[in-house]
Amino acid sequence: MAKRANRVRWSIKPSADGSERVIAYGTLKNLVIRDLNDPKKSKVYNTGILNDITCVKYDHKGNYIAFGDEKGGVRVIGWSEAENNFVIKY
Repeated sequence: MAKRANRVRWSIKPSADGSERVIAYGTLKNLVIRDLNDPKKSKVYNTGILNDITCVKYDHKGNYIAFGDEKGGVRVIGWSEAENNFVIKY
């Protein structure tokens, strides 16, 4: 049976001056990081995610994103400029 009308819990990236407007949210087995100022900079992370994402939260500095899934799994990732890819922190 298909799921419908799931609540989306999103998190906005902290910005010192408020000019950066980036939100993160889960949709099924994808973590979407959407840049509201420049949509071309938006990213999707879905490596190794086995269950639907239910919650997402940026850390207080905006460097890392923690997200949890429907089975209780938690992962913390960050963006590596050097590797131009996501890096799993936990």
